[in-house]
Amino acid sequence: MSASCKACGICASRCPTFAISMGGFTNEQLISQIEAFGNKVADEKVEA
Repeated sequence: MSASCKACGICASRCPTFAISMGGFTNEQLISQIEAFGNKVADEKVEA
């Protein structure tokens, strides 16, 4: 499983029992990063 890990922290922040921990980051830091990513407004318009 470690071969597919990209160290993005999504699994740790989404784990409902907080059983996964990422080295170097607290759960609060990971959750904040993911929330900030979801709230980011695109700088350029994307054409579909």
